[in-house]
Parts: sequence; structure tokens; C-alpha cells
Amino acid sequence: MSKIEILDQLKALQTEEDPKSLQKELRTLTSEFYGIYNAEQKELEAKQLDIETPLEIDAENENLNKEIIETLASLKERITFLKKEAEQQEKENLNLKQILIKRFQLLLQNEENLGVLFNTVKEIREEWNAVGNIPKLKYQDIQAQYSQLNELFNYNVNIYKELQENDLKKNFSLKNQIIHEAKELLTEKSLKKLDQEIKAIQNKWEEVGPTYQEHWEKMKDEYWEVVKAIYEKISELRKSKEEEKLENLEKKKALILKVKEATQNTPETHTDWEKSTSEINELQEEWKKIGYAPKELNDEVWKEFRAYFDTFYENKAKYYEKRKEGNQEKKSLKEQIIEKANELADISDWKAGTDMVIKLQNEWKKVGHAGQYAEQKLWKEFRAKCDAFFERKDQYYKSLDAENEGNLKLKQDLIAEIIAFEGSADAKQNIEALKAFSSRFAEIGNVPFKQKDAVYKDYKTALDAQYEKLKLSGKEKDKVFFQAKLDTMKGANDAQRMFQKEKDFLRKKITELTKEIANYENNLGFFGNSKGAEALLKGVTDKIQKGKDEIESLKQKMKEITKLEKES
Repeated sequence: MSKIEILDQLKALQTEEDPKSLQKELRTLTSEFYGIYNAEQKELEAKQLDIETPLEIDAENENLNKEIIETLASLKERITFLKKEAEQQEKENLNLKQILIKRFQLLLQNEENLGVLFNTVKEIREEWNAVGNIPKLKYQDIQAQYSQLNELFNYNVNIYKELQENDLKKNFSLKNQIIHEAKELLTEKSLKKLDQEIKAIQNKWEEVGPTYQEHWEKMKDEYWEVVKAIYEKISELRKSKEEEKLENLEKKKALILKVKEATQNTPETHTDWEKSTSEINELQEEWKKIGYAPKELNDEVWKEFRAYFDTFYENKAKYYEKRKEGNQEKKSLKEQIIEKANELADISDWKAGTDMVIKLQNEWKKVGHAGQYAEQKLWKEFRAKCDAFFERKDQYYKSLDAENEGNLKLKQDLIAEIIAFEGSADAKQNIEALKAFSSRFAEIGNVPFKQKDAVYKDYKTALDAQYEKLKLSGKEKDKVFFQAKLDTMKGANDAQRMFQKEKDFLRKKITELTKEIANYENNLGFFGNSKGAEALLKGVTDKIQKGKDEIESLKQKMKEITKLEKES
């Protein structure tokens, strides 16, 4: 919680009327504030040790501290005032109830008019219920006097003779219902709720009129037996609360030992600090879940518990102060990367630009985190420049879509033309015609990405079929078919990739032939001088020469591919 948030909550408490609730909230906020305030003071003292001149005072922060301290003092005065006011009010309420009892007594002694008697008793009851709390030590005695007067009114006044049977029956039912509600309270575990509910039940009991005389003694005994049991339970719960506070004290002492152990070793890395912070914060959450210890010891154990936190966060502040110096260097490096990213605004070579973005992003990652205050702002600025480049790139390629659709139609029409081509008897003329098809296909621009593989496959199939119709053989066939293959690849959208793939295939073939020749040459030494050996020797020699010729042919093909790569 920040000091601004603490001040806001303190201001909100200025309208709180319940002194107990106000005191509880004030204790928590006071502890939160002085935890932050003491940490700031220690930090200032540590900084002052390193310099000779006095540190410049942060006026805004000092004013905030002053306002919070003044508000705390004001609220403490308000608690004292509210407590005195509550005590005074309880005394006044006691006086009011004593007056009502005296009035009730005089009414029963002197009033003979039935209507006036009923109305006045009703007024006294309403006024009684409207009176607030009285001192607890006086409550049962005053309530007993009031109950006796109600009984005297209900049973010793002659008005009961004039009550109708249905009123007696109704009151009988209501009083039984009140007894049932009181019995249900015996299962209630909340002391506060139990205390409130029994008072409400007693008031309801007194408000219900008389019932059958023959059932009254038994009903009254049952009622007071339950009320007595409830007050005994209240007493037991109060005793249990005190025992619970002692248990809470032991739990808090155990947590003090845990936080002492958790803060014994000073972390050396950000990850370790985060882990340790999480651990001690979990201990603090556990502390919050534990109820109050005995009043005279509660503040003492809290101060001991909090002291370990203060030391921990003081050391943490020192660590991050040193870390901040490293963050400044990282911030400077990332600002340099952002400067480089400015060049993206003028790049229209999308591949080079994309490579540059990837390179800058990798540099960004290598620099590391520049600190929580600078990192987000720097990343937002860097990311904006990268996004702007990719947005321009995206717009460019979107503008090509219409053109690509047109190219697709042109290539489909050309494929249909290749399929329909009928060559002449002159093979050379047919080869030139097929080369012309390849050139035309290669000159047509890109097609939509999703159709590129399909349209290229259709083109290659149609062209291969036409070359198969040519009646060629031997080296001529190999040369023509290889040239046709190159022309076909040249017409592909990813021609460079296909060229590279073909070169890889040729290199692999050359390697295999080289190994094969080396194996043959190695075996030449095993042949003797017999007539049969000479024949075998010649066969091997022929294979070696054939392999070498094939290698030369493959190397020539690689040169042709390299030439096409440079032209593309």
C-alpha cells in the first residue's frame, strides 16, 4: 500500500462512528505508514553517509508525511472522543431506562383507565426499545426490573379478562416461537451475534402480550432456562476467546521464528530476492489470518515480527539501488537499439528489413531487463517502430494481391496453351518453342501464395509431358532435359530455394561418385597380370573414367545453376 492510498483510507475513516472499528483500522494503517516512513528514513540516512552536503528535502513527500501524521493524530483524538461520547451516551441511556422503569411503576400503581393504560405501556415499550446500549454491568439488573414490570402488567392487571381468546392463542404461539428461536441460538458460535440476538429475543418476549394463565409458569420457566443457558454460553465463549488469544500468541511466536529463519541469509540475485519476498509475504498473510493475541502482548509481538521485515526490505532496497546502476547501462544500450530501429522507417527491402528487426530483437534480448521503470517505456517505443515496419510491409503485400490474382490467370492460360501445343517434326524447333513457354512463365510475376504450389505443379507436369514427346537420346536428351528442368525451376515462385535444393542433390551425387571412384582405384592394386585380370582391370578403368566424366558433367550443371542464381 502506498502512502497516498494510506492517506485516502485515513480520510475515509473520518466519518466512522464506531470507535472500535475505527481503532482497528487506524492500528493497521499506522503500522503500514510507519513501516514505509521508517524505511524511507533509513534509506535517507544511508545516502547521507555517502555525501558531505545535506540531501535536498523532498517537499512533496515531507508534506505528505506531515498530512498523514496529522490525520493519524486527529483520528486518535476522534477515537478518544467517540469512546467518551459512547460512555456518556450509555450513562444517558441508563438514566432514560431508569426513568421509564419509574414511569412504568407509577403507571401500574395509579392508572385505572384501561385505554390509557394500554397506550401508555405501548409508548413506554417503544421508547424502551428505542434507547441504545447501557453499561454492560447494569444491563441484566435493569432488564430484570423491566421484565418484572411487564409481568406485573400482563398478569396482575384486570385488563386480561377483556382480552379475547384469539389474542391469548396468538400470544401463546408467538412466545413459543420466541422460545424456539432462543433454543436455536444455542448452536450459534459467534459471540458478537449471540450477544446481539439474545438481546433482540428478550425485547421481543417483553413485547408479546399475555397468554393462557395455566400455561404461563411452565412457558416462563422454559424461556428463562434457555436465556440462562445462552448467557452461560456467552460466558464460555468469552473465556474461549481469551484461550484462543493465547493460542494465537503461540502461533505468532512460531511465525516470528519462521520469518527470522527466512531472512537470515541475504539473497544475491533478483530471482532469489523475488523468491524470498514471496516467502516472507506468505508469512505476513498467515499472520493476518491469525486473530488477536492478548491485548498487553499483541503490539509487542507485532513489533518483533515487523522488525525482521524492516531489515529485509532495507537490505533489498540497497540491493536494487546497486542493480539500478546496471539498469542505467542497459537503458543506454536499449536506447541505442531504438536509434538503429529508426532506420526501419526508410527500408523498402522487406527481407533486409525483417532480418534487421530479428537482429535488433536478438540484441534487445541479450541486453537484459533495464529495470521496471524504464523497461516498459523503452519496449513500447522499440515495439512501435518494429510494428510500423511490419505494417508497411503488410500493406505492400496486400497491394500485390490484385496483381497476383491477374498473374494466376495468365499462368493458368499459359498452362492450357502448353497442354494444347502440338509440335512439328523438327525437334530443335519444338525445343525452342518449349523454352519460349518457360521464359514466358518465368516472366509472369507471383501468384497468390495458396495457389503457387498447385499452379507450378500443373505447369511442370504440362511441360514435362511435352518434353517426353521429343524423340531424344543420350547426352542430347540429358542436356535438353536438364535445361528444361532449369527453365521450369526458374518459373517457380521459390526458384532460389529450388536451385539450392538441386545443387545440394548434385553435390551429394558428386560425393557418392568420388567415393565410388576412390574405391575402384583402391582395388586396382589387387589385379594380377593374367589374361583374365587384364579384362577385369579394363572394366574397372572404364568405370573410373565414366565416373570422372559424370562428375565433370555434374559440376558443369552446378555452374549453370549458379549462373541462373545470379541472374535471378
